[in-house]
Amino acid sequence: MKKLFIVFMIGIIFVITACSGNESKQEVLEKALQSPDQVESYFADFGIDIDIKSDIANDSSTMNGQVTLIEDPIAIHQLFSSKQEGTETSTEIYRVQDEAFVKQGEGAWTEQPVTSEMANFEPDYETVVSVLENVEELVEFDNSGDTYQISYSGFDQSIYDAFEGPFSVQLTGFRVDEDVTLELVIDIHQQDHYIENLDYTIFAESGNNELEMNISLEYDQVNEIEDIEIPEEVQTGI
Repeated sequence: MKKLFIVFMIGIIFVITACSGNESKQEVLEKALQSPDQVESYFADFGIDIDIKSDIANDSSTMNGQVTLIEDPIAIHQLFSSKQEGTETSTEIYRVQDEAFVKQGEGAWTEQPVTSEMANFEPDYETVVSVLENVEELVEFDNSGDTYQISYSGFDQSIYDAFEGPFSVQLTGFRVDEDVTLELVIDIHQQDHYIENLDYTIFAESGNNELEMNISLEYDQVNEIEDIEIPEEVQTGI
């Protein structure tokens, strides 16, 4: 019986291994584009780092955020921080359905009206996934690791345009089609086909002007978050 059990377990492992990791690039991208229909909750960790060098001055800025989100009914906890020219700011937000509370820096919690125009989290998961549209012929595909990985290095206007909307990427002072190089790496979960990690870097150089912008985004606890509650001290403004 023990020998039969071991053989049975090996058979299961073989089936799981055989069924994952062998899909084509087209199949993976198509399923990834459909993944927002199955994603109901997640934790997202993201960051944007910008470094600029010029004859006039050098400058750098960063923005980081952590978001825990349930899609329906909407419940969200967000923490954002940014630093530019030595100035640091932070914002923390709780929203559960029709209740929302915001704290700026070390200030007090204040209740905010919830309107239909209020953004839950930008860019949301569906918007991020949309960057995969129409890139099949441009990206490299690797299915040899623990995730499906697509990557790109060089410049193509369609990839630049795909990120312009979701991440508000706009360059000024550079000829985009001549001065810009892009590097992109996206890891996709092999079983559920949701995006696990995204790393996108823009390099721009024109004369003595240089820019490097990196956008990183990681998703975790997908469909594992069951509840988000507004703490009592937030509701009482402590």
